[in-house]
Amino acid sequence: MRRSVGRPKVGWIAGLLVLMAGSGARAAEPVVIRSYNLSGVPARELTEARETLQATLRSASIDLVWRDCVDGGCEEPLGARDLVVRIVAAPRGVGLDELGYSMIDLRERLGTLATVYSDRAALLAERARIDAGKVLGRAVAHEVGHMLLGTSRHSTTGLMRARWLDREVRRDFGPDWTWSKDEILGMQLRLIARSRGPIEPTELMASALSGAEPVTPAPTTCRRCVSK
Repeated sequence: MRRSVGRPKVGWIAGLLVLMAGSGARAAEPVVIRSYNLSGVPARELTEARETLQATLRSASIDLVWRDCVDGGCEEPLGARDLVVRIVAAPRGVGLDELGYSMIDLRERLGTLATVYSDRAALLAERARIDAGKVLGRAVAHEVGHMLLGTSRHSTTGLMRARWLDREVRRDFGPDWTWSKDEILGMQLRLIARSRGPIEPTELMASALSGAEPVTPAPTTCRRCVSK
């Protein structure tokens, strides 16, 4: 049996987070995205993706630090709130309706590495006639949700739904692209749980830099089924 000396009860934490949400208080520390643009997404599009992600996280009272890591400067060990996002072209065999996936350790409820397919996001944006950077940013936000929640489950509505229909993307209705109150609370609780210490970066960072498919931890594929 594992002892939990000195740790606050979950109920107390949940109550505190409800008060934080009601008062508009921010999370104490930001989430850090270490981004690897391995598919040459143009700077303007990448900026829009970052701003879209930042606004989405802000709605959950989470601040963002975005770091561009392809050209170096991200060699230090991963912090407890660091997430790695690879932006790549979809490899052969990936369906036209797939935007990316996250690597989630379902037992530990922990995710640190996500892969997003920039060309698939661009195809969806073209069909829906909206900016590719916005779709890319929302795809990253969806994967960030999986990593912070530590789950492969999807919701029936909102940002974490599995199906992104062309007409929904084109409509650009705000509630379709936000987290639910329960998801926000879950992310805040998991952020507290993540703050136990650094994560060993060796395999994750090697995969991010090489573009190779990572082997561990156990993957969960997050697929988008969009209309044609």
